[in-house]
Amino acid sequence: MESELIIYSNKKAYKIICLVLFVLNALLSFAFVSVKNHLSAGLLCTLSQVILIMLMAGLTCMFIYSLYRIARIAPMAVINQNGIWIKQFGIIPWNNIFEVTAFPAPNAPSIGIQVRDAALLSKQASIAGKLIMFESKMLHCPTIVIDNLEVNSQTIISFANEFIQEIKQ
Repeated sequence: MESELIIYSNKKAYKIICLVLFVLNALLSFAFVSVKNHLSAGLLCTLSQVILIMLMAGLTCMFIYSLYRIARIAPMAVINQNGIWIKQFGIIPWNNIFEVTAFPAPNAPSIGIQVRDAALLSKQASIAGKLIMFESKMLHCPTIVIDNLEVNSQTIISFANEFIQEIKQ
């Protein structure tokens, strides 16, 4: 049995977002040149240019962030004999994990992790983790949902279930 499974995010969504942002930014650049050439100098021209520059700056920032997310090689989760490590929650020991199941998601493989003691998990969670727990409570789904996985969800579930069975024995 492998001792550790490292789970990375599927980068496909960020690549599509990056392409869309690039095209939108190019279109805004052409619109900026068009406004500058066709409107006479005045308040309307200046106001239009300022709005277009602000939109272009925002899209450029989102484009750069998308590139960063594509280039970043950080795991979403790590499963080993100690438990499951998730960035927003830290390490969740196997004795606090009740169940790991497949979670239905339309675009990519997802897993749901049901914990025994959500209050204990909440104490060690970051703010982002607490928001995830609040959302899952409102939607009546597993405590933690990890989606957009690069690995098949059944592979992760079978790997995690081996550790859960060891704890039960």
